[in-house]
Amino acid sequence: GEGVAYRGRVFIELVTVLGETPLESLIDISNSEIVRSLPFQSRKKFKLHAVFYDATMLFEHTSMMEFEVSMGNYGNKLEDVLGSANSSTTPPTNPVFDGTSYYYLPWGTAKPCAQVVAEWEDITFRLEAINQLSKIRLLINGILSSIKSLKTKNTAEDIILRQYRQSLDLVIAQLIKPLPNAETGRHYTNELDRLRRQLRDKIIGDMIVNLEAMKLKPQTTSKEFEEAFFDICNTLQSLEAEPQNSMPDVIIWLLCSGKRFAYYRLPAHEVLYSAQKDRKGRLCGKLHTITMKWPGKESEIEKDKRNFLPAQVRVKVWLGTQSNEHDWLSSEKGGELVVYAETYENQTNIVGKWTTGGPLMSRPAWSDVTGNISLPQKNFQLPPDWRWEGDWYISPDISARYADDAGHNKFTEEVYEHQSRLLAGAQWQPKANGWTDIAGDKVPSKSERVNPPDGWKWEDDWTIDINRAVDEEGYEYCVNQTLGGWCPTDKIFHLNRRRRWFRTRDTLTTAESVNLLPMSQTKVRQINNLQHLLCTT
Repeated sequence: GEGVAYRGRVFIELVTVLGETPLESLIDISNSEIVRSLPFQSRKKFKLHAVFYDATMLFEHTSMMEFEVSMGNYGNKLEDVLGSANSSTTPPTNPVFDGTSYYYLPWGTAKPCAQVVAEWEDITFRLEAINQLSKIRLLINGILSSIKSLKTKNTAEDIILRQYRQSLDLVIAQLIKPLPNAETGRHYTNELDRLRRQLRDKIIGDMIVNLEAMKLKPQTTSKEFEEAFFDICNTLQSLEAEPQNSMPDVIIWLLCSGKRFAYYRLPAHEVLYSAQKDRKGRLCGKLHTITMKWPGKESEIEKDKRNFLPAQVRVKVWLGTQSNEHDWLSSEKGGELVVYAETYENQTNIVGKWTTGGPLMSRPAWSDVTGNISLPQKNFQLPPDWRWEGDWYISPDISARYADDAGHNKFTEEVYEHQSRLLAGAQWQPKANGWTDIAGDKVPSKSERVNPPDGWKWEDDWTIDINRAVDEEGYEYCVNQTLGGWCPTDKIFHLNRRRRWFRTRDTLTTAESVNLLPMSQTKVRQINNLQHLLCTT
């Protein structure tokens, strides 16, 4: 793999001295050297913003998903040593089948945003130089590609030469533009910065001289133009290398059930904002599609995953100093940025009743999405210059609005039949709530499901599922239904048993419309309370 685990940064100085080997291999750093290094350790606040528009072609679909944006340890949800991951992730969402082959996240018109606040050394002058050189190289590559397409069409030589000569002025105009200078009081340069700047200026100056000479030489052939442009591209690529890039890459993670599932790396300079267009990252604030990757070496990836993509995401990413954040806020004119305060009400099922207490409750009654931090509604405090808009309201997971069969042409209905006994060894009797789904919630029995839903037809009859860890009648047994621990053998101390019935149905038509459940029919097992925040200034 290319490496996805951030391990840290090292502040070092390398000096090469000709002569004899030093007598001492290890010496203390003098106070004067420590003082001289202090300016290079100053920090400036940076903001990283991301808007997720679509998440499609999802490989995993059996658990809730969320996306995380991080830079170094900033935004890392699973190792939140800096306490900055509260806004770096999207809300957990269940995938929905797209009706063909893949799953997607049903965000609809409410696109989740993520933000990371980080503090780094201000090395924007180095990153802007990378962007400026990179854009010149991409410009020349585009010229070469367009002329290559002309050659494939057997275009006349004089037309190709005219294209090269017209492109010369454009390339020279870009090369003449000076590279960014370090601003006094804002940026701190060292000897390597000064030497690299001299090297870049000299090499670019030589390029301009050579191109001007070719422009004045009427005998120049298209082959010579092509070789010159290729040489410039290769040279610019070597000049882009920055040995003092201390800003970590932006990593977009796909999390499933709290585990890292897939990732994508973006070099920081590619999404860096600059007031000058030539020095702005090529992907800064632009909507683009990324194909996520499996973490780890290819040989270590599970065989059933190697031929599939983890996910495809359309996203906008912006990175810049806090003073330039207005550019990001002003660019998002197509929608309204809304900030929510949220807390989750947690309940557990004890003897068929949902409650917020009891010995089985492992979470606070009100918590964050992870269940680790207690978040009662009364403990929320408004930031300065903000006000509440409206009262708390229940906001179910958006995927709960989609029926289980949404997008499917064939669907398997299932229902669990429950029986119990009051005393060990007694006869089994039907339970009052004798028909449930897999989670134990009451649902209509199989005898109440005579007619299929509109647009569907039954393919077969109700069948007992015996292709599981069950006995010959399809039953599995446990002591307490709420505790689980089902097993296929009937013990004298077991007081509950259940078996699974299933039946397959097909669509009558091939319509691709998505079936939405009325909100009154949705099942919400974990309540998510949200409250709107709006700024008054």
